[in-house]
Amino acid sequence: MKTFLVDKGNEYSYDNLLFDINQANGYFPQFKSDDLYCFFLNLILALAHSKPLILIDSDVNLVEIDNLDNNLINSNKSLNKKHFNSISEIINNIEVSKSEITLFTSGTTGQPKKVIHGVQALIRNVRMSTEYEKHTWAFAYNPTHMAGLQVFFQAFLNSNVIVNVFNKSRDEVYASIDKYSVTHISATPTFYRLLLPFEKACNSIRRVTLGGEKSDTKLYNAIEQIFPVAKINNIYAS
Repeated sequence: MKTFLVDKGNEYSYDNLLFDINQANGYFPQFKSDDLYCFFLNLILALAHSKPLILIDSDVNLVEIDNLDNNLINSNKSLNKKHFNSISEIINNIEVSKSEITLFTSGTTGQPKKVIHGVQALIRNVRMSTEYEKHTWAFAYNPTHMAGLQVFFQAFLNSNVIVNVFNKSRDEVYASIDKYSVTHISATPTFYRLLLPFEKACNSIRRVTLGGEKSDTKLYNAIEQIFPVAKINNIYAS
C-alpha cells in the first residue's frame, strides 16, 4: 500500500484515505484542526464534491476574525455523496472542482484578512506527469496558508508521499528526511536555519525551494552543503 501521509509517528496509506472518503457522511465547511490527516481528508472531501471550504489556523484567536460564526466551526454538513473507485478518480474530480477556499492571512495590523481562492487558480501551476510520481515531499508549511496548500496540491495530485515536518525539531526533521528518503522540500528560510549548523548531508533531497521570506548568501551556501545533490530554487515573496 502506497503511503499518503506520515505524521506524528503514524502512516496513512492512499487506501486508508480512499476508504475514509467513501465512508464519510459529510464534511466540515468551516474547519479547524491540528490533526493533519483529518485536515487533508476534509479538504479532499470538499474539493472532490465541489463544496466551499473555510480553513482556520488551529492557533488563531477566533475573536480576531470578523463575521465568522464560531458555532459553525467543525459543524458537519451532509454531502450528496459520490463513491470513488480510486484515488485517480478523486484527483480527476479535484481538477475540475468548483470549490472556493477561504483563508485568513495576517495583515500589517495583525488582524486576519479574509482571502478567497478558487481551486482552479490554486492548482494552475501544479506539474503533473509520471515523472513526478515517485517524489516524497517534506511538508514544512502551515496547511492553512497558501504555501502549504501549494505543496499539498503538488504532492497529492501526483499521488506522492507527504511527510509532515512542520513545527518539528531539528533532530526530527533530519530523522524524517532519512527514514522516508524525502526527495523534495519547500520551506521558509527560517525553517532551513533550524537545520544549522551543518553536520551531515541529506543526499536523498533532489529539489529545495526557499520562499516566503528574504534569504541570504550564508544560508544559501549552508543549504548547498546540507543538500549537496539538490537543485535549489530561491523565491522571495514579500
